[in-house]
Amino acid sequence: MLGPTFSLGTGHSVLVAMALAASVLAAGGNARAAIKGAVGIELNKLNDAGGGCQAYFLFDNQGTDGFGKLKIDLVVLNSDAVFERWFVLNAAPLEAKKRTMKMYEFSQLSCDEIGSFLINGVVECQQGKRSKKDCGKRLVPSSRVDVELIK
Repeated sequence: MLGPTFSLGTGHSVLVAMALAASVLAAGGNARAAIKGAVGIELNKLNDAGGGCQAYFLFDNQGTDGFGKLKIDLVVLNSDAVFERWFVLNAAPLEAKKRTMKMYEFSQLSCDEIGSFLINGVVECQQGKRSKKDCGKRLVPSSRVDVELIK
């Protein structure tokens, strides 16, 4: 036997669905706010140039301390999720309460060959005057292009 069923009527069902959708959107939009000291890293643009690909990363450090050192271990995967390149992106310096754009150029690799970027870890991190161990956890990736930036 199935448990009891409840009916709220058509009007209530629509309101419940709208409230649920709004809460899901709000939660996604506040991912950085949910992680204390989070730093947004957005893959903002890919540009073919001179036989290679330029990748533009937008960092959003809304914390009260800047980063004197932040080196991110990134892996480039092709569209089949197969390894292409491995590099360290030096994101520092990142000022407090500021957004900063960084560009990395891949020679002999077209943008079409990039399927995704994997944040493999953090090589070095110094925020304020202290080295930090949890910087990888505080990076919140996103992408404005068809290529994903993931952890």
